[in-house]
Amino acid sequence: MASKLLSVLKGLGDVIGYLVDLLVLFDFLTRRDLLSVLSGYVGNIAIYLYDVIVILCLAAAVTVPFYVGTKYKDWKGAKKLTKPTSKPTGTEMEAFDASELVAKYPWTKLLPDAKQDIVIFAVACESISHYGDLLRQLLETNKDLTITCAFMEPYVTKTAEREEGWTGATASASASLKRLETAKEQMGESERNRFAIEAYEGPVPFNMVVLDHQTENAYMQVGYYPRGIDQTHRITNVFRKKGRETLFRKYWNEYKAFCDEWACSHY
Repeated sequence: MASKLLSVLKGLGDVIGYLVDLLVLFDFLTRRDLLSVLSGYVGNIAIYLYDVIVILCLAAAVTVPFYVGTKYKDWKGAKKLTKPTSKPTGTEMEAFDASELVAKYPWTKLLPDAKQDIVIFAVACESISHYGDLLRQLLETNKDLTITCAFMEPYVTKTAEREEGWTGATASASASLKRLETAKEQMGESERNRFAIEAYEGPVPFNMVVLDHQTENAYMQVGYYPRGIDQTHRITNVFRKKGRETLFRKYWNEYKAFCDEWACSHY
């Protein structure tokens, strides 16, 4: 913006220089005193410059806030006035790879916000299986909360490991199931009854985490698996049901259809 303003002022200087040259030429041709000629034009030049300055100020008043608003959140050295929220709101949607997702939405900050239910589907179960104490604490604190961890039977992952290139998927699924079973065994009876571990015999279509699916502000993470590469390279979209209910219901219904289609073992 500053460079553009300097360019405009330089152009005005050139214009004034041309005007002076014309006045000198006019004086030479008419043999009139140059000062008398300038006295007739100085008022008009002053008015012209004043108009130009006013126009530039108005243009700056309109364009600068727009420019800053598109680049930053405020005027103070491009610092954000508000802290970033831990979860998206409204119709906002975010996309992350696996490492970015863990960094921005760790289980310890995300799951405590659930009031009714938590559904963790597919490879996300491998991650949450390391947080057995957190799952137990959530169920003990909120007697209305239910938690479901659903993924492929370990022996089914052998096919995905071979065909999709998911190296180590079978060993990971087996270890995850064992950790989740151990966590459930350490829970009280009430907590065990509200903690479901489901292993399906079909290939999961996507990875998903859902909080409070029946509420208007339900939260969802969903990501497909890139074919032929490691499953941790998936891209996950994060959004809320509010403002994106059609998309939310699409994935939720696909998840329920998968559960209805394939045989399931409960642990």
